[in-house]
Amino acid sequence: MILKPCVDCGRPTPSGRCPLHAAARKRVRNRNIATARAVVAAQPWCSLCGHRGSPANPLQSDHVIPLSVTKDGSGPQRTLCRRCNATRGDRGAKHGLA
Repeated sequence: MILKPCVDCGRPTPSGRCPLHAAARKRVRNRNIATARAVVAAQPWCSLCGHRGSPANPLQSDHVIPLSVTKDGSGPQRTLCRRCNATRGDRGAKHGLA
């Protein structure tokens, strides 16, 4: 079995994270899902285009400040439809949000 270092602490582990950090990551992910659902429930339309959501273009929670900056998912969130959220990435200049 090949061991790799844990991404968080560097201890040898067969997966990307040691059991301690894997469990902590799962708790954070579950908390983020609950927060995302609350954001969409509080504002059930897209902040950019006003779309009310549909099976083909569902509403999603979006971090105003990217996760690459905040690291822990803190910071303001808003509701966007899938189409607007997809255009926000590197191609987000359409809405002036890149």
